[in-house]
Amino acid sequence: TLEKDLQNIPEQIQTIIQLGATEKWPLPEGNIPVGWSSKALAKITSCFVRGFEGDLVLKNFSYLAHATLPFKFNFSIEEQPLKTNHLIDHEGSPKKNRVIFDGQKPRALATDCETAQAFAVESTGHSRREAFDRPSSIGFWHAVLKGHEPVASVLELMTEGIWVEEIEIEELDLISGYVTLNFSQANLVHQGQIGESIKPFNWTLSLEQIMGSLHHFSKESQTTGLFHIKQKQRILTEYTMPSALSLNLKLPGSVPKTHYW
Repeated sequence: TLEKDLQNIPEQIQTIIQLGATEKWPLPEGNIPVGWSSKALAKITSCFVRGFEGDLVLKNFSYLAHATLPFKFNFSIEEQPLKTNHLIDHEGSPKKNRVIFDGQKPRALATDCETAQAFAVESTGHSRREAFDRPSSIGFWHAVLKGHEPVASVLELMTEGIWVEEIEIEELDLISGYVTLNFSQANLVHQGQIGESIKPFNWTLSLEQIMGSLHHFSKESQTTGLFHIKQKQRILTEYTMPSALSLNLKLPGSVPKTHYW
């Protein structure tokens, strides 16, 4: 056993071994590949698709109001509300599967009856209520991200980099499109294998920057349910996401990457 083995080696080496199991390493700096788990990508995408909520666009509270289009992203996003069992939204409008983002431009905005009337279009069936006595809010039901030319495994493409298993959204400014992420669980990657843990860190960057950095996506996806607060209501949206790989993000680390690779 490990305990018996430790009894046969010097105390100083025992300490090094014990610390090595829990030690977290500083984040490297520079242009380094970043792999994202499907759950981490779901949280980032949840911020991105909120810009497609019609009421926010109508009030100029969405980053889309001043975005430079077209984007050149390597994925599309489809809304698939019919997978949530009910065929109508909370106002009785029918739900429909539709592409909301084709990789370059928005193809649809989420609307309820009131917002649809302001746009002079039919409701897209995105009225959401936490309870029947609450006013109508707008939110997506089930967003599905599909990468162009998916691969078997994005991790296997990484000879070096960091793998992000878990993040938290610390702050989101939908008007500017900037988000502050807390990287709570990330690891170094060596030759396609997850290695040492990295110390948690915060990073503020634009949604356009982070979504535009995604170049490869896995064939397999996982579904994550996430809540956000809107008009004092908790809105649940499901996100079906692959894992993904960013190639050109400049990490705000504190040590040269040559320390690790």
